[in-house]
Formats: sequence, structure tokens, C-alpha cells
Amino acid sequence: MFLSIKRSWWSLGLSVIIVIYSMNFVPRNVAIMAERTLARQIFNYAINIILFFIVIYLLLSLFTWVYKKIFSRKK
Repeated sequence: MFLSIKRSWWSLGLSVIIVIYSMNFVPRNVAIMAERTLARQIFNYAINIILFFIVIYLLLSLFTWVYKKIFSRKK
């Protein structure tokens, strides 16, 4: 139950969207990223995507676990 390909794809897609939005459309973050070198920018994008992926995956796993606990059939 803990490992799921479908959940990981949803987490990856959502984390990429959140990171791209936060790095490219939030004025404060755009100003910070403009001062950094290209290698540092790529590193920041990669680290943020990985961190958001882990957090979103764990949250989705928690919601799935809670949903199964609440709505599972009692035998």
C-alpha cells in the first residue's frame, strides 16, 4: 500500500507545477533566482522538486491510509 506508481506520478507532476510556479511567478523568488548562477539555479530547482515530491507523496499516502481506515469494510 505504501509504494504506488500512480501516486508517485501525481506527486511528481504536482511538485513540478508548484516549484515552477513558486520560482517563476512569485516576485520575491524571481529576484532571488535572478542573482544566482545557472548551475545554482538548476541545483535549487532539483532540490525543491525532490523535497516537494517527498512531502506530497507522504501526504497522499497519509490521505490514502486514512481513507482506507475510515471506509474499509468490516468483516
